[in-house]
Amino acid sequence: MNELINDELINTVVKSHEWALYALMAFLLVALGVLLRRYGPPGGDE
Repeated sequence: MNELINDELINTVVKSHEWALYALMAFLLVALGVLLRRYGPPGGDE
């Protein structure tokens, strides 16, 4: 019985961790885009 609970817990953690990993990657891409727009080559809105 404990093994079944542990398997469900592990699966839930893995899925949530995978979602968090994708969220982190998306956040890094957005941050990179902001940095490139702000500190990148001139010719922006400023």
